[in-house]
Amino acid sequence: MPAEDFGGDLAAANAAAVAWCAEVNARLHSEIQAIPDQRLAEEVRVLRALPSLRPAMRHGVSRKVDKLATVRIGSARYSVPHTLVGAAVEVATIEDRIEDRHEQALVASHRRPTRGHLDHG
Repeated sequence: MPAEDFGGDLAAANAAAVAWCAEVNARLHSEIQAIPDQRLAEEVRVLRALPSLRPAMRHGVSRKVDKLATVRIGSARYSVPHTLVGAAVEVATIEDRIEDRHEQALVASHRRPTRGHLDHG
């Protein structure tokens, strides 16, 4: 990126960055001996999404519902119906959700927290 003074104008700096990226990604790259824009277009056909950083619990884990009507997974607590206090529930991660089941029936579902953010319900 050219060392220019944009006078604190973030929009102008971003526009200059976009123009610079378009320019350099359209030229032959000396290291890979290819044009980055063309290479990416070829590679995108064979690339697939990265897996989640947090592996899914394939076969849930059993948790006893505490007196606050919650179950603990890792460092977070998740609420379940108060009628299950003292009962065991199976807790599993399914895609982006944490699901609680009692006697094979879904009793609660919560969004999985993202890294650095705990979601308590």
